[in-house]
Amino acid sequence: MRIGVIGAGRIAAIHVANLVDHPVVGDILVTDVVAEAADGLAGRHPSVSSVPGYEDMRGCDAVVVCSPADTHVPMIEWGVEQGIPVLTEKPLAMTLAEADRAV
Repeated sequence: MRIGVIGAGRIAAIHVANLVDHPVVGDILVTDVVAEAADGLAGRHPSVSSVPGYEDMRGCDAVVVCSPADTHVPMIEWGVEQGIPVLTEKPLAMTLAEADRAV
């Protein structure tokens, strides 16, 4: 499987470490608005590569959203548009209206 991880902070690093150890995960793509953070996280694992943005994760089998909560909804919508499963860190969204939109 090819998995995308959106965000390169503390929780993303935990998800990446878990994914690297998973037997069915082959490639992992990571992105962050701070490119150096994505590059640094990717540099810790040979099966992880950084990409400029989540739009560059087309072709992934799933994505994990680990970005700040106020950015979750557009990334969830993008994953759904791609027809792939999306795991989102909490909170799902910042408002009930945004959470309804994400659902």
